Amino acid sequence: MIRSCLLSDQLSWVIALRSVSVIMAMSLVLVFSPLRLMAATTPSLPQPTLVVVIVVDQLRADLLQRQYQHGFARLMGEGRVYEKAQLGHAVSTTCPGHAVVLTGFHPSKIGIPSNSFIDEQSGELLYCVFDDDPGTLEIGGDEQRSPRIMRVSTLGDWMKTSDPNSKVFSLSGKDRAAITLGGQHADAAYWFNRKTGRFISSGYYMTELPDYVAKFNGSDPVADGYMKDFPERWQHGPGSQREDDFPGEDDELGISSGHPVTLGETRSIAAQVFQSPYIDEATLGLALEVFREEQLGRGDSIDLLAISLSAADTIGHLYGPNSAEAEDNLNRLDTLLGTLLDELDQALGKQGYIVAFTADHGVADLPEWKKRQGNLQCSKNDGRIELLPLAFQLYWKIYWEFTFPFGDPRPMVSFSGAGLSISRDSVRQHNQTFENVRAYIESLLEANDFVANAWTKTEIEHNAGPEAELMRHSYVAGRSADLIVQFHEGCMLPGAGTTHGSLYHYDRHIPLVFYGWKVKPALLQQPAMSVDIGPTLANHIGIEVPQVLDGSVLLLAEPVGPEADSR
Repeated sequence: MIRSCLLSDQLSWVIALRSVSVIMAMSLVLVFSPLRLMAATTPSLPQPTLVVVIVVDQLRADLLQRQYQHGFARLMGEGRVYEKAQLGHAVSTTCPGHAVVLTGFHPSKIGIPSNSFIDEQSGELLYCVFDDDPGTLEIGGDEQRSPRIMRVSTLGDWMKTSDPNSKVFSLSGKDRAAITLGGQHADAAYWFNRKTGRFISSGYYMTELPDYVAKFNGSDPVADGYMKDFPERWQHGPGSQREDDFPGEDDELGISSGHPVTLGETRSIAAQVFQSPYIDEATLGLALEVFREEQLGRGDSIDLLAISLSAADTIGHLYGPNSAEAEDNLNRLDTLLGTLLDELDQALGKQGYIVAFTADHGVADLPEWKKRQGNLQCSKNDGRIELLPLAFQLYWKIYWEFTFPFGDPRPMVSFSGAGLSISRDSVRQHNQTFENVRAYIESLLEANDFVANAWTKTEIEHNAGPEAELMRHSYVAGRSADLIVQFHEGCMLPGAGTTHGSLYHYDRHIPLVFYGWKVKPALLQQPAMSVDIGPTLANHIGIEVPQVLDGSVLLLAEPVGPEADSR
C-alpha cells in the first residue's frame, strides 16, 4: 500500500552473589567490560532449558496499560518490565526492528536499513531477506529467502557455537521477521505464504517441510488444515476507545464488524487471514507444534523458540491502534499468550524457561483520531500528505533543472524504503554531479512545511543531538537512501489507515519484559532498548558473545535500587 512506501513498511545478568566481596569484584568488571562477563557467569540454580522470544509486530507500549486477564497480565504483573524501553534506531520498520532483537547490534552494523533498499552498486531494489542463490527458493513458495544479507550473528548462533546440540526455531506471519530472528544457523524458520495460506520455509534450511508442518497446513488449510475452525467472518465488539466505524480507517476488508476471513478463493482467504487475529492464532498454533514435535527444552541443552506475531501490524495499518479491531486483537492475543505460557509451565515448569517479550516498533495514531482529540501536530489540516503532487512537483523541477529538453527525470530519482535514492549513472549521463543533484532535491523537499529534514549522509555522520544519533544507528553505507525524509511529527502519507517508520516516540516506544527463570519481577524506569535483548539473554544463560555489541546487558536478578536501575 502507498502508506508504507516511504517511511513505513523503529535486559541481563543473573549472578548468584554470596558475599560483599563478590559484589565489589563483579561491579569492577561491569564498569570496564560488561559483555566479557558472560563466559564467567555460573548460575547457582539449574539452567533453563528453553529461551522463548516473543515479538509483537507494531505494539506500542502504552497499549498494554489496559486491563488484561491472561498472558499479558502474567508478563506485566510477574515479569521484569522496562517501562521506558525504546528502539535505538530511527527507521522504525519491521525488518530492522526484528533484526536488532537478537543480534545486539543496531541496523547500521547488521546491514539492514529498512524492509527494502536500493543497493548503490547495482542500483537494484533489494528485499531485506532476499537471496540470489537458487538454493534458497521457498519450499511451497516462489521467492528466494535467507538471512545472508545480515552481516552479523544472533543469539541462536551464539547458542549453537556454545553447544551444537542447542535447537533454534523461529516462526512468524512474515518471512523477514522469522528469518532475522532465527539468525544464520537456525534449524528452521517458518512463515505464512500470503498466496496459498500455508506455512512454508526455504531451501536455506531444509529440502522439504517436516511431516508435522505439512499436517498442520493440511491438503487445504480451510478444509482439513489449521484454518478448518476459523469462522467465515471476524466478529468483534464496538471497542472502548471509539466507535467501530471511524473516519480514516481503511475499507479494504470493511470498516466494521464482521470482516471476511475464510470467504472467497484461496488467495483471498490467505490475505484475509493475514489481516485478522487468526494469523496469530495460526502462528502460535504452529509454534506449539514445533515445541512439542521438536521436544524443545526437553534435553540437556538450552533451546531457542522465537515467535513474531503479525496481526497487530496488519490490523493496526488498516484501522489504527485505538480501533475496535486492534483492541479485540490484543484481547485475543492475551488469551493466546496465556495458553502458551500454561503449556510451557506444564511441560518445563515455571522456572524451566525464560521469556523475552517486546515489539519491533510502535505506530502512529490515525490523524483523524488525533484531530478529534485536539492534539494533531502535523501542519497539514488533516494530517495526511498528498504524495502524488509532491512526486510530480519533484520530477517536474528535476526535469527543468537537469534533464531538459529530452531527458526523462524519473530514472534519476527513485523512492526506496526510507527515502530517495539518486542514480549515479543517470546523473553522469546528464553531465551533472551527484552533489549538485542531491543538494537541489534536498532544498526542494525541505521547502515543504511538512518535511522536518531530508537527511544526507554528511548530516547523519556529523550532526549532533539525539535525532542524528538515531539516524546513525539506522544508516548503512551503500544501502541507505541518499536522502532520508523525516516528516514532521504526526504527518503521514495519504490514503487510509496509519503507519510507522519515523523516529518519533510513538514509533519507538515499545514494551520490554523478561519473565521466568531467575528473573526478579520489577517495574523499572531505567533506559532500555530492544538491542539489549540479545546480550541480556546471552549473559543470563551464560553464553559468550563473539564481540562487543551495541546493546547493553540488563540486570535481571539484582535487587531493585539506584545501582541496579542505572544503565
